[in-house]
Amino acid sequence: MLPRRNRLTKRHDIVSTLRRGTAFPTPIVAIHVCRRNDPSAVRVAVIVAKKVHASAVQRHRYQRWLRTAAAELIPQLAYSADMVWVAKPAITRLASANDVTAKLSRTFATIKKLSS
Repeated sequence: MLPRRNRLTKRHDIVSTLRRGTAFPTPIVAIHVCRRNDPSAVRVAVIVAKKVHASAVQRHRYQRWLRTAAAELIPQLAYSADMVWVAKPAITRLASANDVTAKLSRTFATIKKLSS
């Protein structure tokens, strides 16, 4: 589970991150990252649209998978940022949250370089 301090919840912050952030597309998710000067923790929002799956139960499952991956990957970042993860329909072909984390670990190595 993603701790409360790592959740991006305000609509204004999410829209701002989507507009101003740098996009890192992958086959299963598009990650938008916007650096912050505030020294607090990395904040993440997860979006899974109806385009991904019609069933709300399945969409919530994919949200949980992405939040689990975020909880495992964001401690690697050495800077403060807002992130919005937008799921793509290809996520439905994966079997578990571990698969999501494995697929995103390489992309996260690129995101870590953003601090340089």
